[in-house]
Amino acid sequence: MTESNHEVSASLGGLVLAGGQGKRMGSTGPKVLMRLLGEPMLFYIYQALSSVLPEEAIWTVVGYQREKLDSAFSRYASRFVHQQQQLGTGHALFCAYPLLRENGIRHCLVVNGDVPLVPPRALQDLQGKALSQKADVAFLTMRLAHPSGYGRVIRGEGDIVRRIAEEKDLQASEAGVDEVNAGIYCLDLERIGSYLERMDQNNVQGEYYLPQLAEIAAREGGRVSAVCVEDGAKELLGVNNPQELVYNEEILSRRIRQYWLESSVIVRNPEQVRIGPRVSLEPGSELTGPLEIYGASRIEAQARVDSHVWISDSTVAEGAWIRSFSHLEGARVEQSAQVGPYARLRQAAVLKPESKVGNFVEVKKAVLGPESKANHLAYIGDASVGSGANIGAGCITCNYDGIAKHQTTIGDQAFIGSNVSLVAPLQIGARAVVGAGSTISKSVPDSFLAVARAKQKNLERKLPQEEKDNGSTGQTGRKNT
Repeated sequence: MTESNHEVSASLGGLVLAGGQGKRMGSTGPKVLMRLLGEPMLFYIYQALSSVLPEEAIWTVVGYQREKLDSAFSRYASRFVHQQQQLGTGHALFCAYPLLRENGIRHCLVVNGDVPLVPPRALQDLQGKALSQKADVAFLTMRLAHPSGYGRVIRGEGDIVRRIAEEKDLQASEAGVDEVNAGIYCLDLERIGSYLERMDQNNVQGEYYLPQLAEIAAREGGRVSAVCVEDGAKELLGVNNPQELVYNEEILSRRIRQYWLESSVIVRNPEQVRIGPRVSLEPGSELTGPLEIYGASRIEAQARVDSHVWISDSTVAEGAWIRSFSHLEGARVEQSAQVGPYARLRQAAVLKPESKVGNFVEVKKAVLGPESKANHLAYIGDASVGSGANIGAGCITCNYDGIAKHQTTIGDQAFIGSNVSLVAPLQIGARAVVGAGSTISKSVPDSFLAVARAKQKNLERKLPQEEKDNGSTGQTGRKNT
C-alpha cells in the first residue's frame, strides 16, 4: 500500500444515527434495540460497517434512552455521541461533526440505525465511488415500483443530482420519479463543514435533514454523487413500523437458512426454522421446524434437534438429541446426551456425555454427570450429579431458603427414589440410595440407604351414624360382609 493510501485509510470512519425513539414501532425504548432473530437492529448495522471499517473508527449518535444503548452495546459506548434533542438526521451529524474531525475522520460513511439488512458490498461500493469521484456528498439510491414515503432523487441536465425532495415537496413534473434516497451517505467532512452551517428547519417537522446537504452542495458547486443499487434494493429498505420489521426479519431468515442448507446442514421444514445470525451449525447436524435457535448457540455434527424446540446461547454437541418441545437457555449438552421431550435446561445447565433428562425435567446451574439420568418430573437446581446416577420422578433439590441458594452434591451411581426432596446444602454419597418419598436434610455417606418418612398408620375412620347403620366401610362401592 502506498503512503497516500495509508493516509486515506486512516481518515475513513463511520457514523451510525441511532438517537430516535421510533414511535410508529409502538416501542417504549430506542428504535434500534427492536429485535430481528433475537438481535437488536443496531447489531446488524455494526456488523455491516465492521466489514468495511475498523471498529475503533465507528461512532454512534445516541439520544433517546441512551442508557439502554450503553448497556446493550458497551463495547461501542466509548464512541457514543449524545444528541440531547432529537432534531433530525442533519442535527445528529452536526452533533458528531467536531468529534469526528478531532479524531482525524475525513471520509465518513453515515448509516441510519434502522436499515438492518444493509449489505457490506453496498457500503464498500459507495465508499469506493465517493473517493474515486472526490465527491463532497455521495449517497445510495434505489428504484422502487411504489416509492411512496421515500425522498426522491431529482436530477438535472447530464443526470446531475440537483436535490433530494421529500414526497410532499415534489413538483407536479417530478411525481413520476422512482429513484429514491436510501439514507446512506459517504461525506467528505473537510468539504461539507460550511454546508452544515447552511442547513435549516424549513420543513413540516421543523428538523434538520441530511438530504438537504445534497441540495446545498449542488447549489454551491460541490460534487454530488448518487450511487444506484440496481439489485438488492430490498436490503436497503428501512424499518419504520412493525410490518416492515417483520418483513426485514423474514428476508434475513430466508438468507440465513439458505446459507446453512448450502453448508451441508439438514434443515427440514425450513420455512418454520428461525436461526439467529450468531448461531454456528456444523455440517451433518439435523434440524426440524418449527424451531428457533438464537444467540451464540452452536449445534455440532450429527446432533439432532427435533421440532418445537427453542434454543438460545447453548451448545449441543456431536451426536446429542434434543427432542420436541424442549427449551434450552445458556445450557451445554455434551456428546450423545438426550434432552426431552418437554424438558427445560436453564442457565449453566450442563449435561455430560450420554446423560439424559426426560419429560418435564428442569435443570438450572447444575451438572448431570456422564450416563446419569433424570427421566421425568424432576427439578435439579444448583447441583452436581456424578456419573451413572439415577434421579427418580418427582425428585426436587430444595436449593433456596428464601434468602440464599445452596448446593446439592450427588455422588457417582447414587439412586434417588421417586418423590424425594433434597434440602440443600446436602451431599449424597457415591452408590447411596434414597428411599422414595423421603425428605433428606442431612448428608448421606457412600453406599448408605437413607429413608426419612413417617411410619404408616392405618386408622379407623369416625363415620356419621347413618353410614354405620348402613354397614358402610367408608369406601365407595363397598360394604362390610
